[in-house]
Amino acid sequence: MKTFLAAGLMALLVSTAQAQQLAPEFRKCLDVAVTNYEFSACSSAEIKRQEQLLTAAWAKVSGAMKNAGGNSEGLLLKEQRAWIVYKDASCQFYTEQEAFGREGTVIHFGVCRVKVIASRVKELNDLAEDLFKPR
Repeated sequence: MKTFLAAGLMALLVSTAQAQQLAPEFRKCLDVAVTNYEFSACSSAEIKRQEQLLTAAWAKVSGAMKNAGGNSEGLLLKEQRAWIVYKDASCQFYTEQEAFGREGTVIHFGVCRVKVIASRVKELNDLAEDLFKPR
């Protein structure tokens, strides 16, 4: 029953437009996962990958900010620290098993956290790209 429920939840998730925002390898991993352990492993691997992309994006944008002048680098650092607090607090509502059950917690929390980090990676990469544009 639990396996059926988990598969049903994943099918519902993958059928949404939001699932299209996920990296293809992450979607593929989720598509073949059946157990909570497998869903958790997919999310853990993708969170780790997104964190690596975040580190690279941060290095790129903070390097570009060094040339921007003023206090922009300090302000960006302040923003990043606030974002880290947000990231750590994000998606926690999915861990409420009374509301989402174990399968919902395992699947939705991981997908939510991946999307939060991926969104910040995109923001930082976009900012770095803008900073490198000739003025």
